[in-house]
Amino acid sequence: MIKRAFLKRLFFCFLTFVKTMTEKNKTKISIEIENVIKALINENGFDIVDIDVIGGKNITLLLYANNSFGTDELGKLSKSVYPILESLPSLKNGFTLELSSPGIYRNIKYIKEFNIFKGRIIKVITNALEELTGISCGYVENSLELEIDGKVKKILLNDIKTAKLNG
Repeated sequence: MIKRAFLKRLFFCFLTFVKTMTEKNKTKISIEIENVIKALINENGFDIVDIDVIGGKNITLLLYANNSFGTDELGKLSKSVYPILESLPSLKNGFTLELSSPGIYRNIKYIKEFNIFKGRIIKVITNALEELTGISCGYVENSLELEIDGKVKKILLNDIKTAKLNG
């Protein structure tokens, strides 16, 4: 009897520990910002990976481009984005703006990132605690397609515990 109760408790603890990957919830202000600058960002060859707004006025745009870019490109883009953001009523009391890359070991927070980072190496940990590292082929039909040793493996989103860029 004790063994059975112990096993039930252990199984319950395991189930509460296992957590599938869920998208980070976007705030109202980050959605508003993305809507007004997305076209400009895309026209300049970048994708918006994430928008962090801290305290309602410290804005960090994480951008990605398939080609390498530096501070000069980000500086020019910042000068174009800033006036657009100044026109938003929610930012009328002032704000700071930072443009940055997502980093080479970014934790993936949104499904769209699997497509943004196509061709990049991604490390996935499944709910079964299996570690898989391969090249992202993108997100298709509720699955991440990951090329591992020349073969494409489909991993259901619900089976992914965590995923991140791997260099």
